[in-house]
Amino acid sequence: MANFTYNWNNGDVTTVALPNETGFNCDYTSPSSRMLNFAAQIVANANNSQDLHEVEAYCIQAQGQLSTFGNVAQTIKDVWDQKEIDCANGSGLCWVCRCRDKGAYCYMTENQLEAAYYNWQNTSSSIFDQLNALIDIQIAATEQIYTDLEQAEALALLNQLQAETNNVISVTAYQNESRELDLQKSKASSVFLPIIIVLLILGAGFYYMRKK
Repeated sequence: MANFTYNWNNGDVTTVALPNETGFNCDYTSPSSRMLNFAAQIVANANNSQDLHEVEAYCIQAQGQLSTFGNVAQTIKDVWDQKEIDCANGSGLCWVCRCRDKGAYCYMTENQLEAAYYNWQNTSSSIFDQLNALIDIQIAATEQIYTDLEQAEALALLNQLQAETNNVISVTAYQNESRELDLQKSKASSVFLPIIIVLLILGAGFYYMRKK
């Protein structure tokens, strides 16, 4: 018995039994339960991880199985359809639509052939519907991954811009502080320098007077 198996990074294992049908066989008058259910089971396990990269990988691995068995189901349906048509038209080994004794018609009557066709009629389309659902899950995961990357890039750019802005603010603040200190020094010089000069002149005058 073949299985679809996927090992998740957290240790979980998804195992789904695959159909035994790999091509047309007269015994396949109805799709097996595996053929009817495997695709939905695979899709149901596609979101078993929070890691979107894992979800992507799971979907990619599973798509091949769904595509393969979807085509197998389509082939089986088409063969039953053609056998029923040939039987109804009395072609080949069939004679007046009595096919039960003819190996080319699986020793079945026209009605049995028709019933087999209808049993398989919607199987392939159902599997391909599940394949589309799996692809949708992959698309959603991929879009979210790129959205997260874009958000991370945007955040990195914002952080860089913020750092550059803070640097400009720091430099500006330093320059402003330096200008303020220079201004204060300049003001102090303009105020105290005349006073110092006057004091020096007065001191020199007193000194001169005392000498006399």
